[in-house]
Amino acid sequence: MQQRLKPLFIFLKLSFFILVLINHDKLVAQVSNGSIPESFYSTTKSLEIVPSVLLDSVKINERLTEDTDSGIPNRFGVVQKVQINISEEGIKSNNNGVNIWRYELRCPDAVSLGVFFKTYKLPDGAAVYIYSPDRKRLRGGFTNQNNNSGTQLMLADFPGNELVIEYNEPDDAVFQGELVVGYVSRAYKELSSAANEWIQINCAEGEDWQTEKHAVCLMSFVEFPYTYYCSGALVNNARQDETPYFLTANHCISSNSVASTLVTYFNYENSGCESNDASLEQSLSGAELHATNSYSDFTLLELSEHPPEEYQTYFAGWNASDDEPSEGTSIHHPEGSYKCIALEYDAPESYRYLIQWEDNSRSMPNTHWEVFYDAGTDESGSSGCPLFDENKRIIGQLHGGDETSSLFGKFSVSWDYSSESEEQLKTWLDPDDTGLLRLDGVDYRSAPSADFSADVSVACLNTTVYFTDETTFSPSIWSWEFSPSTVAFVNGTDKNSQNPEVVFAEEGVYSVTLIAGNTNGYDTLVSENLIEAVANLNVSFIDFSDEVRLCGSEIQNYVFHATGANEFLFEAEEEYFDIEAGADSLVLSLKDAAKEYGSFDTYIKVTGSHGACTTSDSVLLHVIQQANDNIGNAIALHLGRNAYFSNECATAEDNEPYPPASGCLVENSWCPASGSGVVDNSIWFTFQGPASGRITIRTEGFDTQIALYEADSYSDVLNDNYTILAAADNTSSGNEAVIEDLKVTPFQTYWLQVDGYNGDYGELTINLISNSIEIYPNPSTGVFNITLANEKEGNVQLDVFSVNGKRIYSGTREVTYDSNTVSLDLTGKPAGIYFFRMTENSTVITRKIVLVH
Repeated sequence: MQQRLKPLFIFLKLSFFILVLINHDKLVAQVSNGSIPESFYSTTKSLEIVPSVLLDSVKINERLTEDTDSGIPNRFGVVQKVQINISEEGIKSNNNGVNIWRYELRCPDAVSLGVFFKTYKLPDGAAVYIYSPDRKRLRGGFTNQNNNSGTQLMLADFPGNELVIEYNEPDDAVFQGELVVGYVSRAYKELSSAANEWIQINCAEGEDWQTEKHAVCLMSFVEFPYTYYCSGALVNNARQDETPYFLTANHCISSNSVASTLVTYFNYENSGCESNDASLEQSLSGAELHATNSYSDFTLLELSEHPPEEYQTYFAGWNASDDEPSEGTSIHHPEGSYKCIALEYDAPESYRYLIQWEDNSRSMPNTHWEVFYDAGTDESGSSGCPLFDENKRIIGQLHGGDETSSLFGKFSVSWDYSSESEEQLKTWLDPDDTGLLRLDGVDYRSAPSADFSADVSVACLNTTVYFTDETTFSPSIWSWEFSPSTVAFVNGTDKNSQNPEVVFAEEGVYSVTLIAGNTNGYDTLVSENLIEAVANLNVSFIDFSDEVRLCGSEIQNYVFHATGANEFLFEAEEEYFDIEAGADSLVLSLKDAAKEYGSFDTYIKVTGSHGACTTSDSVLLHVIQQANDNIGNAIALHLGRNAYFSNECATAEDNEPYPPASGCLVENSWCPASGSGVVDNSIWFTFQGPASGRITIRTEGFDTQIALYEADSYSDVLNDNYTILAAADNTSSGNEAVIEDLKVTPFQTYWLQVDGYNGDYGELTINLISNSIEIYPNPSTGVFNITLANEKEGNVQLDVFSVNGKRIYSGTREVTYDSNTVSLDLTGKPAGIYFFRMTENSTVITRKIVLVH
């Protein structure tokens, strides 16, 4: 129930206005066609009685006393539920091929009657009328143009205590209409008289507000079982498309069921400062609730009907920032009366205190503007009216007040305080999320603002291109020009169509001009070089050659853009990638399963088309997956020179260890990182300690940093179950990393980490040096492999002796950096113990070997 709210410390003037239609001789109308009921043309004399219902007495004196005693100044009517199917309960006749149903409503002491059709669904050609039994007052006709998604219609109050509902439907209607009255509002109050402190909108104080005033409306609505009033205003939106958004207060309307009963009255104002000729003839019915929030007491509705041009509507601008205004102005309907204005010439203040309202609701500090009027005042019925700043933009809507000041819920708080679309303004007034915080209003009398779009930017010759007019402010005249002029309009359109369709006859780049006009003026938009017309499309991937190398780690939401057409079809291997295709882009993410394949090659393809023109382009992707990026895939090294490796596509593994970063030349340390992390693109290797128990590790290539770990398995390395044996970064002579003559355990497993300092990458050579030879297998059934673990190249002398000193084998082998292992075949020799000797220049190394069968 709507009632007057009082704060504990402020007496709130919740602005409910009081409207009575009695003694109003002009038409009061929702959007109607102004036609005449068919029964008015009938010459048939009939003695049949029009069925009627006698509604309950409204008991005026009791209601007025109750309002006074309960402090409820905002009610003006009582609702009575009925169930009247007009086509079933009305008297039926026919005239000139039109079926006529009539039904009468009467209430002995009502000052006006408001009819709510709970079912309103009319076929083409049908119409509904409301008129006084003496036919001196008429409203309608309402047609299928008033049909809406809720199949309901609320009509503005009709003056007097009786009315006739007439429904006309042609014999050949495509379906039988449905028209059911659900309830009737019976008004018991006369229009309140104006207080001396009210300032009418057309007094001198309103001279500068003659445009903005057209946004503000009187409104009535039903919250069963009573009828109430408030004020509200049409608001502009960022698209400036004249969507009839209507801002009012949450305490006025907060549900969609109540919104459906809304009646808005436009231009209810006296023509002069002392005149008394305000008219309620311009009205609309119904609304849909989009957003509401008691926190700042706002409700945003969308009117079910668009205001016709003769209503002179204005869509008010707004300011969603919390900048303090320098002055404030409200336009409102006090006590349901004609339009008035109140002004504060000083800056409204952000109210810094908690507000406790009469209904026990609360408003937090700094959610409202406090206004101390210098001229005029608001009253009951003003609730929901807009507060304008000095730039004539809405910054709030009236919540309440006392005899000293008025409180307006801040527009900036309503804007996006809540993240839910049904509790904020931003979703609706900035639907494209432009970030706009300030927007000027739109005058219904504005000249158009020309704008348009085309469905393509690259067109195939002789293929239809579709242009869409996006001009704002109700254009009614269009003129299109093309340069060059070698175009033809097709499919029944021409240069003056709103949305023309054209084909281009010659190749070239075309500019397009639109001149849009209405009764208020013209606007011209020239789009230079808008369309390229071609005989053959030039489709390609942007910034990609025929072959591309990509690291597998890079292919996560990796975007390939295409150009040369407006419609594209993309192809990629689903075995490898998760695929998301956009209008002109392909987004690829490497599947986890594909990471096990190692490096691979694959194609991506795009086909662009427009009409008969079709062209394709493809790119060969070399997807590089770092084999030893993770510790579990560490590459086994052999003694000597190990080449060639790259860390180009490596990444840092989760929980990957690293040594201290204490200094570039500090023992067992790395250089301090200047990038985001100590480890950037590390790769991993493993080897077993040589038989000599000594090892030197030297890298060659880019700027590397290395660390050596002792652990039984790679999982131990990841789980902190390891020992760091050594680490190295720069040497005094350069960027190569060297671990010198480190003592290790023969045949123990070791893990070598190689990282590029600050993300450096490239080709890498690793030298494992033990200054000895390794012989394996030993014992052997015949063939022994011999690895020379030093940094020398050249020929070596190999000799084998029996335990008696007899030479059983002699030969030479060439040893290089990249081939430092040779084989020795003693197959067929007797089993036993032998001595192997390798001679390189003056260096002699001897080992015992065992031959078995």
